[in-house]
Parts: sequence; C-alpha cells; structure tokens
Amino acid sequence: MRCSQTQRVLGGIAIVFKAAGEFRAMLHDVLDVRDGIAAIVGADGRFIASTDASQAPAMALNMDARQSIVEYQSSNRAPASAQAVGYREFNAGGGYQHGVNAVVALRLGALEHS
Repeated sequence: MRCSQTQRVLGGIAIVFKAAGEFRAMLHDVLDVRDGIAAIVGADGRFIASTDASQAPAMALNMDARQSIVEYQSSNRAPASAQAVGYREFNAGGGYQHGVNAVVALRLGALEHS
C-alpha cells in the first residue's frame, strides 16, 4: 500500500492460508457421503493432506492409484488420481512442475481371501 501523494510505502496486507485444515475440508467435500479416502499427495508420493486420520502428513501413500482395483486398509478400493493443474500454493504457471496429485479411492468392499 502506498501513499497516493508521495508513493511512500505505508504498509501491506498478508493473507494467511491454513493449508492443513483447508485441504482437509476440500477433501471431505470431495468424498461427501461416499466411503473412501481422498488425499493430496506430493511428487515424492507423500501425503500433504488426507481424509484418513491414520495417514499423517509426510507419510508415504501405500497404493498404486493407476490400478483399477487396489487393496488398501483391509478392503478393495477403486482409485483415481489426477495431477493438480494449479492452485495458489501449487501454481502451475511458467513451466513449473510441482507434481502434486489428488487421489481418491472409494471403498468397494471387504477383502475376501480363499
């Protein structure tokens, strides 16, 4: 912010984004009433945020979201993954590749082994 007459800097405005809580809220909105897990995962395969409280940030995702059905936490899941195309903290402009992915794995049912 500058003085309109002298252009001297008077101050500024900062916006605080509480990423952990905001990301969790977004992910819960994605799942809505469905039984599953939604997560934001970094390029290194580690959780940034998750709807699963047992998956703390920085833990590695133990699932291959490219498969059609995966075993995860004692159940069959249908996973999907998409690379984030840009968001304030993960800007995709200027050729920058952040490698952040959104992962959703809906629960299909309990594992059955014969």
